Order: sequence, then structure tokens, then C-alpha cells
Amino acid sequence: MPHITLRTHKTPAPEKPSAPRARHDLGHPVRMRIMSILLDDRPRTQRELGRNLLMSSAAVHYHLAALVKLGVVRPHSTHPGPNGIVEKLYCADRSRWQEMLTQLDAGVDVRFYLDYTAAWAHER
Repeated sequence: MPHITLRTHKTPAPEKPSAPRARHDLGHPVRMRIMSILLDDRPRTQRELGRNLLMSSAAVHYHLAALVKLGVVRPHSTHPGPNGIVEKLYCADRSRWQEMLTQLDAGVDVRFYLDYTAAWAHER
């Protein structure tokens, strides 16, 4: 009988981007909206976020992946979804989020706030 070795998957530590890179990655209005939704301490699935944001699942996945890479969002758990799909629940990492905000406060970007406000107004 062959010997099978199971390896555990270790999640790499989030990278520490430079301030300009972090500002670019977090400066997207959709990513800020995802964070505002996840900061209410209730884990959400990609599908739930898509419904809240009126966006496709693929677009939400793109932005979630960037936030996970930065370490401000992390997988929380999984649960069965529709048609036998296993859905991941995501939550915000508050301590990492505060760290990133402190880093971003060093250089306030007025254009970011204008883009965020325009995106918010466009949805109304």
C-alpha cells in the first residue's frame, strides 16, 4: 500500500506594502465600501457583498483578493451555499485595518475622497 503524506496549507503572512502602494490598493472606492460593510463584525460571503454592492461576483472577487493580500480582510469560515457550492465567509481584520489607516493618514489623497463620494452618489 502506498504511503500518502498530507501537507497542511500555511497562509503566508500579509505583505507590508509601501505607503504609496497601500494608498493605491486601498484607495479604490469599491474596496473602501467592502471594508465599510465588513467592519460591522458580521462575516459575509462574496455573493452577499456582490448583492450589497450591486456588482458581479467576479468583480467582488477581484477586490476581495486584493484586500486579502493586504491582510485587512481574512477568510472567516465556510458554509454550504446554493447548488452544493461551499462559500467562504470573509471578515475584516480590525487591527491590520487600523495599522493601514495610520499608514495612509501620512498622505491624504483628495482625489480618493472625490472618487469615493462620486461612486457613492452614483449608486443613489
